[in-house]
Amino acid sequence: MVYIKNILIVLFAFITAFLIIEGISYKLLRLPRWGVEKHIYGVKPNGNKTTDIFKPYSEYSNFENGFRVNKRNNAGLPGVTVDTDSSNKFIFLLGDSFVHASQVEPDDIASSVLQEKLKPLKYSVLNLAFGDSDPYLMYFQSIYYSQTYSPEYIILVLPQPYKWALDTRYGELSFSLPSNFGTSSSDGLLTRAEILICNNSSFVQSLNLLLKRKLKESQFFNITMPKESNNNGNTKLSETISAFGNKYGNKFILVSIFEDDDFNHYLEKYCKENKINFHQKDINIPENKINGIGHLTEGGNKILGMFLYDIIKETAND
Repeated sequence: MVYIKNILIVLFAFITAFLIIEGISYKLLRLPRWGVEKHIYGVKPNGNKTTDIFKPYSEYSNFENGFRVNKRNNAGLPGVTVDTDSSNKFIFLLGDSFVHASQVEPDDIASSVLQEKLKPLKYSVLNLAFGDSDPYLMYFQSIYYSQTYSPEYIILVLPQPYKWALDTRYGELSFSLPSNFGTSSSDGLLTRAEILICNNSSFVQSLNLLLKRKLKESQFFNITMPKESNNNGNTKLSETISAFGNKYGNKFILVSIFEDDDFNHYLEKYCKENKINFHQKDINIPENKINGIGHLTEGGNKILGMFLYDIIKETAND
């Protein structure tokens, strides 16, 4: 009897301590809970890696431009509320963390600037970018969302040449859909438990995020850089651009926002030869970046959003 009583005391103390820590994490520190709806296979085509699909109005945080907690929109994506009615014309905006733009308020990111400018024309801009992405992953991301929304335009924004990323992550590229494409991995007991706990505890989710970040860092520092990376990177980016062009035709628009005259000339020439709509502007430059070296500032996002608006106007009028 004393043994059971001691167990209950320890259990009560543990639950009380956890609730106090959770209260501090969520209410005082404002650390967000996960907000994941499900994990899906196929967007990250190599192996059994999954991609997170988030719930509408779920939260996410960022520390780069001062700690902030932002909310996703009604589609579970970054940016302002979008009209998801099927009668609307949808624009897929693809990219990495520069387009996701978690460093500034959702109302001020490039996709929101573009959305507000295009709202009178019944366009809905879906920001499908996510951090640590690349053009190859964005190809599969666009196909996944095409199952729900029919895109009028697909815009791929390049804030960098991606030579290094494409080389270190992939061998030979395949654009065939894996057999498990778009299926959910959320049916397993461990996955369901992870989603349930992390969606309801900011403390556990913070630990989960920290562990995953440490794992990613350990994988990063163990990468072996392949030889002749620049040539291989050019080839893989060209293959990916061609795959977009073959899939979407004149709906596909490639936008470079980085400074690299030689590489931009290469992209311009390649796109011209392959009849791909290409635009370039030096936006990813120090004066538009947080502390001159980070992601785009609010002003940089506005410049990008307006540039994309001009591109859509020009393309629609052709």
